[in-house]
Amino acid sequence: MIFSQENVSYLNLLDMMSGEEDRENILRARSTGKAMLTSPFKLLGSHHLGVVLTIPVYNSKLPPNASVRDRIEATAGYYFP
Repeated sequence: MIFSQENVSYLNLLDMMSGEEDRENILRARSTGKAMLTSPFKLLGSHHLGVVLTIPVYNSKLPPNASVRDRIEATAGYYFP
């Protein structure tokens, strides 16, 4: 699932996430440029465990040494495979 700045506001995205850990993963992914995983959690109606993978998507190619501010300003959305 892809969420972009055009189809969902950043605050709405945070509201849609289920918990504080999800919000922290979004903020950490955006700031670092790295994919982030939540801790395993029990899936509703199942005996299986699941995780949420958050991958930041940027408007432009950022250099490896991009600052946190550069990453925040270039954020186009988030990808949740």
